[in-house]
Amino acid sequence: MQFEKLIITGERILKLHPHSQPLLNILGLAYDQYAINIPIPTKKSRGYQKKAVLYFKKLLKINPESPQGIRGLGLVALHQGKLINALTYYKKAYALNKKDISNFSSLGNVYRRMGNHAQALKWYKKCLPMKKLRGHTYINISGLYYDQNKHDLAKRYAYLALKHLHKLDDAYSKMMRKKASAILKSN
Repeated sequence: MQFEKLIITGERILKLHPHSQPLLNILGLAYDQYAINIPIPTKKSRGYQKKAVLYFKKLLKINPESPQGIRGLGLVALHQGKLINALTYYKKAYALNKKDISNFSSLGNVYRRMGNHAQALKWYKKCLPMKKLRGHTYINISGLYYDQNKHDLAKRYAYLALKHLHKLDDAYSKMMRKKASAILKSN
């Protein structure tokens, strides 16, 4: 898996630079993503999420006001289904940096999972001015409409997502293209 290589390399580098905040954040994210990509939650995947929390907490020990560390804890909480905790972390990260677009999409994601579609859409739309992430935002909006059985709107935004994502070659964009394609093929 792609996350295994990242984790192994990241942990080697961390031994040389134990206070590297960006590296602690990357390792936290990698462990979280590795955990959620295991199809059936197991003791192993819960262990990876614990490692993610550990790295985010190490980051916060170095910098208690790190929006990345706080948002990382929110991400793990979101993936664990602890939506109130996730919302609390995301609101705190937003309060620390109201211009960071990651906070907008994070708040949109948690409100979507909570079923508060109006709030989710409000936060997703705040991401649209950022041209580089527009495709990712469109797929989030598409999924939100799909959740509400508004399939015509979902397909319209999935099409817009593909239009913006076609040039991006990173793993996340590829995953988003698959989601958009699946929505376009659905009834």
